[in-house]
Formats: sequence, C-alpha cells, structure tokens
Amino acid sequence: MHFTTIHKQPWQPFPDLFVYQPNPVGDLFARLESEANTAGYNVFDRSRPSARFAACRDRFTATSRDDRLHPFVADALDDLLGSAEARSLLELVPGNGRLERAAIAAGGGLLHQRMGLFSALAPSADDAVFDGVVCTDALESLPTDDIPWVIDEIVGRAKHFVLIAVREPERSRDARRNQGTVHQLEWWASLLDAATARRPHIHWSLMVAQGSNFEDACTEYRRGGGFLGTKPPNVWLLEDHKPGHTTQSLGLVDALGWPYRRIKLEFGRLANRPNFLRGPTLRGVTPRCAEKLVAPWPDLVVAAGARAAPVAEWIRRESKGKTRTVHLGRKGAHLGNDFDLAVAPSYVGLYPDPRRIETTVPLTRVRKDELEAAAERWLPVLGAGKSPRIALWSVVTIAYTRLTPNRRDAWAVRWRPWRGMRVDRYS
Repeated sequence: MHFTTIHKQPWQPFPDLFVYQPNPVGDLFARLESEANTAGYNVFDRSRPSARFAACRDRFTATSRDDRLHPFVADALDDLLGSAEARSLLELVPGNGRLERAAIAAGGGLLHQRMGLFSALAPSADDAVFDGVVCTDALESLPTDDIPWVIDEIVGRAKHFVLIAVREPERSRDARRNQGTVHQLEWWASLLDAATARRPHIHWSLMVAQGSNFEDACTEYRRGGGFLGTKPPNVWLLEDHKPGHTTQSLGLVDALGWPYRRIKLEFGRLANRPNFLRGPTLRGVTPRCAEKLVAPWPDLVVAAGARAAPVAEWIRRESKGKTRTVHLGRKGAHLGNDFDLAVAPSYVGLYPDPRRIETTVPLTRVRKDELEAAAERWLPVLGAGKSPRIALWSVVTIAYTRLTPNRRDAWAVRWRPWRGMRVDRYS
C-alpha cells in the first residue's frame, strides 16, 4: 500500500500519462514494513503456525520424495560453498527426518548434514547453526501464510549463506504469469530480503524454476544479502556512447573504492529497438564488443543509459545470478529493466520501488578539488570583461542536437540582450 499524489503531465507529447509526486505521508507504510522486518515480526511463527500448517506437515510425512539435489542446484551449491569456504552444511529436505550425517568431504573439509524441514521447524527443535543452509523441493507446497516465518527460521540457522530452490506455478496459456504475485521470483526475493534485514551478513541465493525443471532455460536466479568472500568484489563498468552516463557510473565506482574494469560498448542498429522488445541480450552490440563479455563474470555490473540495460541484464543471466546489477538514470530505473538496484534523481517522478534509490541530482565523479582547479583555470576567461556574463555550455554528442558553428552563432545572437555585448567562443 502506498500514499501518493498523482497528477497528469503538464508537458507534451504525453499529457494524459500520470506521474508520481512526493507526499508527506507517502513512505508511511513502507517505513512501518521496514521496522517490522528489522524486528523480525511475522503474523505466524514456529510456536503459532497457521491452521493449515499441520495438515501440510502430515501430507509431506506420508509422501515419498527423492531427496537428491537436482544437478543444477548442486552446481549452485558448490559455488556458494567455495566462495564461503564453508565447513558445515545443513540440507533441509521434505518430511520429519531427524538430523543425520549425509556426507563428509575428504580430509574433513565439509560436514554435510541432512534434516527434515518439519523437524527443524518443530517448537522443540535444536537451533544449531551451520555455515550454509540449502532448502529445496518443499517451500512452495507450504501454506502461503507460513512461508515468511519458515524462511526466517531457515535464514536464522545460517552463518554465511542460504540457498533456496523453489518451483513457480506453470505459466498460463496466454504466456502471462498466473494471476497474483505469490510464488513468483520477486515475491520470494522480498521474503529473503525481509529475513536478512536484521542479519545483513547473510548471503542468500534463490533459484525459481518454471514448472518442475531446474534446467538453465527454465530457471531464474537472484542473489542478495551480504557479499561472500574475503576479497573486494570484482566490478565491471559498462560505458555507452554518452559521456554523461559514464560520468555517473565513474562517480559511483570511484566512491566504492573497489577495483573495476571499464568496458566500452559498441552498438549496432538493433540497439535502437525498445528494451522491452529485446530483453537480456547482446544483439544490440557489435560482434567485436560481444567478444569482451565473457566469463569469469563479475560480482557487480554498473551501467547507465537505456542501451546498456539489456547488456547488464544479459550478464546477470549468464552468471546465473552471481552478478548483481546497478543501473543509473531514469531510463533504466523502471521495472521494464530488471536490476538489483537502480539509482535515479527524484525529479523524474518515477513510481515507488523498493529497488530504487532516489537522489537529489544525478551522480557525478566531480570532486571538490577538481571544482577548485576548474575555477582557477577559467578565472582569466570568465572573470574578464564587464558583467553580466553569460556562458553557454554544450556537451551534447547526438547528431541532431550537436552545437554546430551555425547553431552556435544563431544562439549567440538570440541571447545577446543589448548591443555592445562581447561574444567569446572556446572549444
């Protein structure tokens, strides 16, 4: 639920579209929800589950299931175990099985234990913690009202990471998702975000299969929470054709202080197509540029501008969720481009989204010492002559708005408020 003030755009060419404007109580419910997540509040909990929980537990106990991990889930788990340098793992499986040793790595490197999910959720269960916890083939069958507190319990048993693998309901015949938002990728991710709100060091990894298969083409990946590993994250900065976008991205990565690699994107004709028609793809870049975008994949991608958005999304998909994406600017900050985090200035009037950070103005890499140096460099030019002085700055590189000599002279005449005004031109 959200309070806002809505009005129509006063400008052309879309005066009938609605835009959001700030409201004094607009963040009321978002703030209450954040406080509840921080406090770990859930409507139901282990000592007081929903009325349907017991029936679900009995049904799982009476059903025989294959406890082996799907190969693609096992691959994702191996990656997390290596990044966390884990020594212990708890695998939660359907049923009421007691805690037992599943395997132990050669040399005693990893102790792998298995336990029935409902045994772990029992009021009298031991609250032992493990470096990593994996749960698959169970959560999507629980009553919807119980899933939030169950995920909170699972996250509470982890020291470093949690891996959740679930199955989403089949898509309807018209290629749209089933009505509602539960059991979909964003819904599961929001529950994991809530469970880790007061445990920021816990890393979570989510796999959502379309239907019953965890094959690559049928599975969506998402990661969140704390960063696994002792070394700084590996960062890629995607540069498009606009210097202003690159300046914003450089401002962010410079402030982070992590090592990063700059990749200059070269675009072809398909880059002009709307992003919602392309999705995650490299079809908008040249073959020479695509050759630069290969594994090992980064931990973080920072990009700005509409043309870089499909490339960043493609990298995250190819990395199976390992890469987190941050996009700067209004064109990449809407739901049409699915990023882990978006940063946009508040004056663009975008709708509220928990994945967006709003700033007063766009980010920049300009520092105080650079401003002072520029002021000293331009003082002989801008400080000379009589007042008032009018400066026209043009950094546009788009062909149809480039400041050609003819346009420059025409603008100089238009802004010449009285005779005798001197016009100086600098490159």
